[in-house]
Amino acid sequence: MLLEADFWSWFINCLKLNLLITIESTENGNYFWQIEEGVLTYFINNSRPEVIKNYHLNADRFFQESIALIMEENDLELPSDETRREVIIGPDGIFFHLAHLPQYQSFHNGLLNMAVIWIDHLLWLKEYKDAANILNGVCFSLARRGQRKMAENLLALVASKNNGLSAIAAEINLATLLREEHQISKALQLYWRLIPKIIYNRGFFQLAQTLTEIAAIYR
Repeated sequence: MLLEADFWSWFINCLKLNLLITIESTENGNYFWQIEEGVLTYFINNSRPEVIKNYHLNADRFFQESIALIMEENDLELPSDETRREVIIGPDGIFFHLAHLPQYQSFHNGLLNMAVIWIDHLLWLKEYKDAANILNGVCFSLARRGQRKMAENLLALVASKNNGLSAIAAEINLATLLREEHQISKALQLYWRLIPKIIYNRGFFQLAQTLTEIAAIYR
């Protein structure tokens, strides 16, 4: 484990070497330190695959435990067994509910930023179901924040990498975003194409959701 004194020594050396050059002030007075693009590319191109994988795994664990810490600070217990991850990022999980609190603007934006970065790590790790679960929970919030195209592209990606209800949910959400953009023809085609898949996977909730959206368009 890195001691605090060692961390600050390392951090100061990074600043002296211009490895961290972009500083963005946030509303509450904190700072984001960003790695220069060339430095990041160098490490990606010159690191062993297992080192890069450990980097993504550590980031995944960091984000999961960050949510767990929020729960602990609010006196909410989480299971310690294999269901812990599902409770945090599964469909209708804790992350989904936390990401739908726009009234707490700073907290809300922080969670959306976390989601985007977390999804990127999960895609690299090929944890496509987990990436889909997080994305399905935040895609409409991202769209409202002005990141609609990114949300659509990510939904299309995770849908192509998944099977079952996770992929179906991603495609339904994609169709809904298209409908909101008044791309009615594309949205309808996608909704109708999904119905056989939904029935095959016994996704009765998803079927009701899709039929409701189709009915709204025809009305």
